[in-house]
Amino acid sequence: MMLYVFHVDVGRMLSFDMTVALSSVENLKETIYRLHGIPAASIVLLVSGGEMLTHSTQVSCYSAGTDTNPIYMFLTGEERLAPTIASGSSGDAADAELRRQVEESHKLSAVLETVRQRSQLAQHMRELGRKEEQLCERLVHEQHLQQQGWSAVVANMEDLTNEFADRFHNFCQAFDRHLQQRDSYLELLRNFGDDLTQLARIPILPALMALAEGDFHGFDELLDNDGELPTVAGAGESSVEKSSSSTSPNKKLKMGHEAEQEPETSEEPTQTQTQTQTRQQHQLNLLQWISSKGNHAALQQMCDECVQGLDTFSVEIYEKLKLEVQNIIKVAKKDDVKEIKGLSDRLYRLDEFKYKIQKMVQDQREQATALQQNEARALNLRDNSVLPDLCLSHRSQLQVMLDNHIKIREYCRCIANSKDELGRNLHTRLGRVVWIENGMSDFDNRLLFYLRCLRRAERHINIIEQIHRAPSTYVAAVTEVVRRKIFSDQFRRWASRLSVDFNRIHGEELQRRQLFNASFDGHFLNILFPGMADMPPTFANEHPELSFDTRLPQLSQSDIEMLSTQLPELATQLQLPDMTPVLQFFEFSQQTTEQQQVQEIEAGEEPPATKQSVSTSTCHSLQVEQMARSTATEQLLMLSASTLTEENAGSVERLRTAMQSMSKLAMQCLSMARSNLSSLRQEMVTHYQDELQSELQLLQDKWQVLRMQSEQRQQEQLEELQQLREQLSTAEQEKISAVAQAREQLIHEHKTELESLRCRFKLMTSMERSPSDSSLEKLERPTSSASVASLDVEQLLAQQRQDMLAQRERAISEAVEAERAVWQARQAPAAMSQLNSESVMANVSILRDMLEDKERQLDMLREQNNLLIQESYQLKTRLDVLTNEDGSSWLKEKIDYLNRDKCRLEEELNMEKSKRIEMESSVAALRSSTYELGGGTMTRSRSSGASSSHRFITLENCAKGDLVFVVWSIRHSQFMVVQDSLTLYFVHADSLAGLQLTAPVPVPAVPPTAGDAPLAVLELNQIPLPYYAIGRVIDKEYCQARKDENRYRVSKGSKFYRIKLAPLVSRNPLRRERLECNKRFGGRLY
Repeated sequence: MMLYVFHVDVGRMLSFDMTVALSSVENLKETIYRLHGIPAASIVLLVSGGEMLTHSTQVSCYSAGTDTNPIYMFLTGEERLAPTIASGSSGDAADAELRRQVEESHKLSAVLETVRQRSQLAQHMRELGRKEEQLCERLVHEQHLQQQGWSAVVANMEDLTNEFADRFHNFCQAFDRHLQQRDSYLELLRNFGDDLTQLARIPILPALMALAEGDFHGFDELLDNDGELPTVAGAGESSVEKSSSSTSPNKKLKMGHEAEQEPETSEEPTQTQTQTQTRQQHQLNLLQWISSKGNHAALQQMCDECVQGLDTFSVEIYEKLKLEVQNIIKVAKKDDVKEIKGLSDRLYRLDEFKYKIQKMVQDQREQATALQQNEARALNLRDNSVLPDLCLSHRSQLQVMLDNHIKIREYCRCIANSKDELGRNLHTRLGRVVWIENGMSDFDNRLLFYLRCLRRAERHINIIEQIHRAPSTYVAAVTEVVRRKIFSDQFRRWASRLSVDFNRIHGEELQRRQLFNASFDGHFLNILFPGMADMPPTFANEHPELSFDTRLPQLSQSDIEMLSTQLPELATQLQLPDMTPVLQFFEFSQQTTEQQQVQEIEAGEEPPATKQSVSTSTCHSLQVEQMARSTATEQLLMLSASTLTEENAGSVERLRTAMQSMSKLAMQCLSMARSNLSSLRQEMVTHYQDELQSELQLLQDKWQVLRMQSEQRQQEQLEELQQLREQLSTAEQEKISAVAQAREQLIHEHKTELESLRCRFKLMTSMERSPSDSSLEKLERPTSSASVASLDVEQLLAQQRQDMLAQRERAISEAVEAERAVWQARQAPAAMSQLNSESVMANVSILRDMLEDKERQLDMLREQNNLLIQESYQLKTRLDVLTNEDGSSWLKEKIDYLNRDKCRLEEELNMEKSKRIEMESSVAALRSSTYELGGGTMTRSRSSGASSSHRFITLENCAKGDLVFVVWSIRHSQFMVVQDSLTLYFVHADSLAGLQLTAPVPVPAVPPTAGDAPLAVLELNQIPLPYYAIGRVIDKEYCQARKDENRYRVSKGSKFYRIKLAPLVSRNPLRRERLECNKRFGGRLY
């Protein structure tokens, strides 16, 4: 495992040991400096998404560092490192040398050594092409990584810009609020002297002197907040330190207190006595109490500093700063800063170049293989008559290979130049991004400095505002204390009396009801009188907890009168509110209670003759109660009046007067309520009409917006339709031009194929003719003993030669006619899709069958080879683990047996390959036409093989109907489908029985001891036999792990596929039987 860091400026991948990932980011930068000489101070490390790696953080905390997702490195310096691409001078020299070798090979004579040299030269060009292909793939991949690294830089800049914009928005809000209150602040500062003068005229009342004897600490909470803001770095640091070092008035208040603390402590008894005597002789005022430490000048200095601070925070400075910040944010959000125009198109073209290079390298490989096969054929035939034609063909093939190599070099040079240009562009753009981020950092420091100073000035102004409101607040507090004391005294007496009376009344009522219920319960008449068992609830029959207003200062109306005399301008604020209704209520309740007690005493002594007058008075009182039922006070008056008698004439008169006054009051209240009701109704109607009007206006606005949007959408649709029409016309023109170009290309390719077929057919004819001619020469030699037989043989040979010549001419004419038919079919537009005519297929059907048979055998051998490779790897792992174990002899035997089997199969595979190469070389005349006319049946791509006949095992896809390879996974303890993908494919448990696979029984976890085998040996012993199979996909399910502990041994949240397979007939049953035998043999050993 390695840690990968990609240097974006240069386009170079750096790899480090994985131990670096366990250290800090700072250590990683030091390692880069030590190994590659890059200064650590100028290194910036980012991960995908724009997150920056901080110094103290561990590298492994970031989800990056792999070859596909590396850590991106940038340099902030002015100089750019040199690119790692090789210079073009050595490449040009190599091309010139290769061209010279080809030209020299053209001058050689047509001998067997020439064929060998040209074959070696073709192999050399093939190797050069393969190296260039690898170089181009690496360069293109590095440019893709450069694009991803630039995306990380852009994401980082966007995050910083958004954070800076949010902080700037908060600053603007705070400054706008300050500007709204700026005039009121200036007014407070202008009147600060008058406020201090007025404070000097306000005395502290004697009842408050005990509280004013201590030191004044009213502004400490506001002053302590000055040191809580963070220190500003960068541009504003010096200003902050300068302003912090200057001794402000508020700081002087606390400094004076601390400086004088020690002398006060030493002289505390004497000073206390002196202050007490002085305060008794001279009355203290509010200004003296605030500036008890002699800081009157400090308060004035604080006011002056506030005035200077407000002058500093002017609108001009704010607007200038706002404009600069908006400009740098606008620059950071420009598209030309973040986007490299044309980069995607450039990378797309580079990918096309890479594909073209791969195709040309494949052609080079095929050409070199053909030359090598022809060399081997020529060595086997030993016929010099075919060498001229063969050398001529090799010469043209070498020239084609040289041209392809030059094209490959040109493409590679273009890709290298593109990478160098992209690196320079990225370095320039990175410098611009660094400049923008540094500018935002400087402005951020300035904003933080201004905001800190602004908040400090607002806290000082808050102190000045409290001093300005101190006189009115002081007199309001004195008036409120006096009012509360009056109310609390009256309320306390009234509540006490009320609780005593109600407790007595409630007790008497309960006693009467209980006495009656004692005689009435159980009687048959209680059916007619339901609810007789109810009891009155308790109400105000307990003495209340009257502990409020006990901590108020002992102030009275005399103190208010004294302040009114000394402060006539505040006399209007020193008036008590009208408490007459409340006090009358309390006093009237007391008088009513006393009258009820007297009447109850007199009622016990009255004669029966007076009861009628009492009842008459009671009826009269009930009528009065109905007239004045609107308030609780009237009910209380009527209740007390119901007990009046004829002897209490004076009380009746007083009650009548009270009733009249209360009636008038009730009428006034009623008229006032009616007027309020009418006004309220009118307001509600007006408000409802306004709401309806606003809703109507809102609906009209919405309708207008919808109408505008609809018109805009229609216009956009019309424009889009027009664009689609233009695109359609453009596409039709491109289609016509593409068809014409394809037709021309097909004509050119057909001509080239026809010429190639003719040359190859001529070559085969010459190669097949030479052995027949030599045999004929042997037969033409006459002997002296059989002259008649010689003449017969000559005639027979002549006839055979004529037959062979006629057959050859007929085959040539048939091939030409077939090619002419194909050519005519290609010229017709309607027959472009019918290139596989029956005449051509008839000529190549035998060849196709032979090649398919050979390919089928090669596929079987490849499958066996892959299986043997996997078995060899697993058994090698077992061998490494069990090297020092005593009982590992059976594993060694297995490995030896499998190695021998592997060698045997590899020999068979090599033999089949050699046979196939010979067959391909023997039918070289028809191979190219088969590739073109047979619809690509000879193409050995995985996708076409899997989609056409499903005869090959797929490694890049797992769709329904595909053949897949199943193998046991030690890590997951499951059978898995082998795929070239990061996604996991597990075999469904229901499919194991059909594939003749059996999962081993899991061994319970046992703590390891000294005598037990290692844990790896135990896991390897759990490998089932057989542990592989081949099946066809019939269904698959997409799953996700919900728990960390699961049978597939994957982490929580991991996603994988579960595959259902159908069994296939095993192509190598003997192999399966040998594995079963080994399994039984291993079981006996254990």
